[in-house]
Amino acid sequence: MEETAIHRPVDTLAKNLGDDAGLEKQHGAALALEERQPRRAAPLVGVFAALSVLVALRATQVLDEWALSTSQAFTANWLDFVSSFITLLGNFEVTGGAALALALRGWRRKGAPGLAPLLLFVGVAIELGLKYALPHPGPPAEFSHHRRFFALYTFPTPYSFPSGHMLRTTFLASYLTAQTSPWGRMSWGVVPVMAISLLYLNDHWMSDVLGGGALGLAFALAAIAFERNASFRPQRAPNVAVTPHS
Repeated sequence: MEETAIHRPVDTLAKNLGDDAGLEKQHGAALALEERQPRRAAPLVGVFAALSVLVALRATQVLDEWALSTSQAFTANWLDFVSSFITLLGNFEVTGGAALALALRGWRRKGAPGLAPLLLFVGVAIELGLKYALPHPGPPAEFSHHRRFFALYTFPTPYSFPSGHMLRTTFLASYLTAQTSPWGRMSWGVVPVMAISLLYLNDHWMSDVLGGGALGLAFALAAIAFERNASFRPQRAPNVAVTPHS
């Protein structure tokens, strides 16, 4: 009986020490993730900044004109309707509402870290600022064959870089892809479809599409990193003192 009483607290201590080691390992993995995710977003910020400079210097003009002429190689009324419908998915009313819904769900499940989708609106603010500050008019109106299905609120800007549709679509698709559900992983397929639709309808230049995609992906990676890292709160197992039994 005395031997059993002595071994019991010792076994408990060993178990808690093992739990501590596991938590330390888990904490180390989380710290590695915390350091890696921002590093993934940083190159995209650099790409976006470099592309912005090229646009300002009009160095993307050849690429933009090539994309414009290529997109007009084949046109059809049914493609106009299909492409126009696809771009509705990238409208601010749709993507902004989706980001708010995701943030509300995240707030209920994870608290403050779940508000990461709201970073989309920071990207939108940068987009709007550049559309007023960076001289880069969009494609000529006579080349556009966008079909308007119903009246939506529009916010006209003098310039077109970067594409807000690509920014918002890429952000949401990337954020949802990081989720565990099959539908979330499939959402990335919307990005190339949106890009092709915008180019086909001549709503944006190729440089606008690339810039919006890079900016949206950078903010999505930042949102994913913030949510995952802020949600990780390792709890250490309580210390157990060994009390000698007589």
